[in-house]
Amino acid sequence: MNAYVETLKTRFLLRVLCALLFWLQQSHADTSTGSHVQVRVSLVGRAYTHELSELLAEWLLLQRLQARIQPQPRLSLDDLLDSSDSNSVRVWLTLRSPEQARLYVADARGRRFHVRDVPLDHGLDELGREKVAQVVLASVLAFVERSLPETPLEAVKHALAEAPAEPGTATPDPAAASASDEAGPASTLGAGAASAEPTPVEPPTSLPRAPTAQRPATWWAVALGYHVLFRGPEGWAHGPSAGLELWPVLEGFGLGFVLSGRYEWPHHEVSTHLDLRLQTTALRAAAVLASVARGRPRWTLSLGAGWDWYRFEPASTTRELSVSTGSTDSRPVAYVAAGVSLPLDKLRLDLALGADVPLVKTHYDILVAGEAQPELAAWPIQPHASVGLAWQ
Repeated sequence: MNAYVETLKTRFLLRVLCALLFWLQQSHADTSTGSHVQVRVSLVGRAYTHELSELLAEWLLLQRLQARIQPQPRLSLDDLLDSSDSNSVRVWLTLRSPEQARLYVADARGRRFHVRDVPLDHGLDELGREKVAQVVLASVLAFVERSLPETPLEAVKHALAEAPAEPGTATPDPAAASASDEAGPASTLGAGAASAEPTPVEPPTSLPRAPTAQRPATWWAVALGYHVLFRGPEGWAHGPSAGLELWPVLEGFGLGFVLSGRYEWPHHEVSTHLDLRLQTTALRAAAVLASVARGRPRWTLSLGAGWDWYRFEPASTTRELSVSTGSTDSRPVAYVAAGVSLPLDKLRLDLALGADVPLVKTHYDILVAGEAQPELAAWPIQPHASVGLAWQ
């Protein structure tokens, strides 16, 4: 039995090690294309709102992009051609009308460009800001990977010279009649832009519609923490923990999966007849339902199960009782927990309260006059608390 349990422990540790190595490899791959990319996003004129600025910063940060969000009063061709900017990718967002935004993307040298229109059904409301953030993130990543079609410089000039678009069904916004958000002086746009009738830009070739950009389908996170558990007569247990998180869905409500392991420091518990030394190693797997704020879990509810491997070494406290040597055993466990997560830049602070429910007997039997008597009978429901930091 002991050899079998030790084999299970070895397999478990090897699996955790392999999972950590895989996560580190993926993290390195993400970092190689993310953290070295510097992005400057300029929200031109009426396109700037505090809410949109915060949302863009959050989305770009989650992709480990070094981003700077800033307001800008107006946009001219000189801004796009400027080669003195050290940022890898430069993005400008303008509002052509309450129902349409236009996105300009340029490289640091002012040689590659991409322009696209983003339809907004209800302007820059919550859904509109979310859509803009999706398009900006998808466009930046595709632009860096050179998988985005380039817009010729002449088409960029024409796009800057275009008058603001008229809303299709809504009443035009009087402020939209002004081109001050779209372009600077006409002299910066070239001779073709100064004509009375602006040259239209063909959407299929130069201004593709915004794609159905979505957030990355899967998010990984690694967590380190410390837990405290009370088993009743079996006493207090505490120790470090580590876990891997997978979040396939992070929109509104998220559904995640967590695989974690924890270690409980050895501790002594004394009863009438026994002095018992306990040491536990545990594995847990859980599904986590979470409310999501800005791409990160906020309130969480976890339901899961796992396995405890524990080593006990008994010693008799009376001369009348003789005990056997220590042994190792295991038991299945179900658990539930509720928690809250607080964002800390690239980290996340997790606080949780919950309970373990052992699925088999949790006490120790001693024989007195040929009859079994339970000793140190642990509670059937064992409350616990934990605190941790996760890097997502």
